[in-house]
Amino acid sequence: MNKKYRVTKLFNIKNIFLIFFLAFFNPFIQNSFAQINSSSIPQNSRVAAWEEDLLFLIKQIELIHPNPYHGLSRSEFQQAYTELNESLSNLEDDQIIVEMMRLFGMLASSGKEGHSGLYPQLVFGMVPIYLYQFEDGWFIVDANEDHADLIGARVNALGGTPIDDVVKAISPLIATDNDTNLLIKIPRFLVMPGLLSALYLSPDSHAISMDLIQANGASVSRTILTDNSWPYPFLPPEDEESLWLSNPSAAWWLRILDDETALYIQYNRTFELSAEGETLESLADRIISTFDNNELDRVVIDVRLNGGGDNTTFPPLITALKNHLGINRYGVLYALIGRGTFSAAGNFITELEKETNVILVGEPTGGGPNQFGDVVNVELPNHPDLIIRLATLYHEFDSSNPDRLTHEPHLSLLLRSEDYFNRNDPILERALSHTP
Repeated sequence: MNKKYRVTKLFNIKNIFLIFFLAFFNPFIQNSFAQINSSSIPQNSRVAAWEEDLLFLIKQIELIHPNPYHGLSRSEFQQAYTELNESLSNLEDDQIIVEMMRLFGMLASSGKEGHSGLYPQLVFGMVPIYLYQFEDGWFIVDANEDHADLIGARVNALGGTPIDDVVKAISPLIATDNDTNLLIKIPRFLVMPGLLSALYLSPDSHAISMDLIQANGASVSRTILTDNSWPYPFLPPEDEESLWLSNPSAAWWLRILDDETALYIQYNRTFELSAEGETLESLADRIISTFDNNELDRVVIDVRLNGGGDNTTFPPLITALKNHLGINRYGVLYALIGRGTFSAAGNFITELEKETNVILVGEPTGGGPNQFGDVVNVELPNHPDLIIRLATLYHEFDSSNPDRLTHEPHLSLLLRSEDYFNRNDPILERALSHTP
C-alpha cells in the first residue's frame, strides 16, 4: 500500500515553490542517503518502520532545509545516521526518538536552528507544570488547578535527578538559535515524563516526581501525572499586576508611565495589523504624536514577549524612530530584550540597532540576527505523532557578521525569582533610571 507522506506549510506560501525547486535541483538528493531504496525495506517489523522513517527524515532534511550542514560536515552527520540505523534493533522506541532528536541537536551545533526540531510531546506526554529559569534557579511559575499551590516553588530535582543534570542531558537534543533560545525551549522538554525515562533520569514514563523548596522554605515532593490537555505556555502567564505581563496577547500597546516622562510600548507580534485592525504604520504615528504632545524624554520598546511573525512588516516603525530627532538620540530610546525575543523580533532588533541609537536592556535575545526560518511540518510515514519542523529559508540581517547568534544587551540584567513573584521589573527600572 502506498503511504501518504505529508509536508505541511506553516507560514509562507513561498515555501511551496522552494520545496519544488529543491526537489529538482538540490544536489544532495543524488548521493548516498537518497540512493537507499526504501521500498526494499521489509514492512512487517518494528525496526523496518523506524528504518523507513529515519531514511525519510534524512531525505526531507536534505530536500527542504537550505543548508542543513552549516554547523558540521555531511560525513559527520552521515556517520551518526548510520550508527543509529544499525542500532535500531537494540533500542526501545523511546530511545530511538531520543537519538533522532540528537540528530537535530547536531544540525544546530552552530546555532541558527531555533525554528527546527523534533517535538515528541504527543508521544512522551507532559505534566501540567511550567518551569522558568531565573538568575537564582529553576522555579514553577505556572501550573494547572490541581498543582497551583506549587507556583513559586524552587525545583531541586526531577525524577530524583538534580535539575541541572536533567538540563545538561536534554540540552543536546534541542535545536536552538543560541544559548538563550534554549531557555525558552527547554522548559517543555523538562516536563516530558517519557523523555526523562528514556534518558534514565526518572523511573516513571507517565509521571514526574518533583523535589521542591516552597516559598516558606519547606521541602516538598510531589508526583505529577501526565496531562496533555493543559495548554502549555511558552512564556510566563498573564498577570494584570505586572506591567510587562499585563496584556501579552495584544500585538502591541502603549502608555505613558505614571510619575514618569517615559513612553512605554509593548511590541508583542511582528504583524502588519493588530487584532483591532491598526496598522504598524498607525502605531508608529501614535508613538510620535504621543511623544511630541506630552513633553516626554524617554521611549522604551519592550520586545521580551515578541516571538516573531513577519519580518517584512516592521520597516514603518523603524523608519519613524530613526527619523525623529528627539527620539533617535542616545539615552532616549531603549529596547527591553530577552529569551522570548525570537524569530522576526530578533530581526527587528537587528534593524533597530543598525538604524538608531537604541540602548538594549535585559538578557541576550533568544532569536539571532541571522537564522533559518519559515518552517514546514514533516509527518513521518509510520510515526505521525512525532512533530517535526524544518526550516526552508535563511534570513541574514547582519551580513557584516554572519556568525553572530544573538543580540547582547548594552545593559545586562537577569530577572531574579524574588522580583518576578513580587511583581517587580528591574529590567524596565534599569531603562528608566539609566543615565547615559
